[in-house]
Amino acid sequence: MFREDSMEKMKNVLFVIAVCGLFTASLAGDPPVKTTGEDAHFAVFKQVALNFDRAWNGRNADALADLFTEDGDFRYWTGRRVEGRETIRESYARHHFPAMPEDWRHATQLLTYRFVSPDVVIADGTADITGTKGEEKEPFTLHLLFTCLTVKEGGQWKIAAIRLMVPRPD
Repeated sequence: MFREDSMEKMKNVLFVIAVCGLFTASLAGDPPVKTTGEDAHFAVFKQVALNFDRAWNGRNADALADLFTEDGDFRYWTGRRVEGRETIRESYARHHFPAMPEDWRHATQLLTYRFVSPDVVIADGTADITGTKGEEKEPFTLHLLFTCLTVKEGGQWKIAAIRLMVPRPD
């Protein structure tokens, strides 16, 4: 009996997460991520990553900050930490985006995720920042690892915390 109830609840949770993620993506005017070869959960969290890339590459501090919870935080590989959605918005609008070369691009690859609870997911992946730097326009790539904690808030998945790391050379 317990197992059947748990399975039914899990099916309902999976359906709601898939619908919410695809609905959220459609509200933004972006096509939902196809789930072929991946489960619905992966597609939802992959869409969050794609929305982050889209906001970063479009230099849209509002869209980027809106992906975070009100008290979300962002810790860079340098140890610097930015706390709160509004501080993240201001940091990107006033500092990061204006100082960033126009050809720099952000590409996220979601690798794994795990439910900590029905409304909390921890995900890992890579983020590559590419472009050119200097007067000679030398090619530039910054390869980072990330861990991201997402929480379900008001029916939408929001980023509660991101931790960036520079991979150790092998």
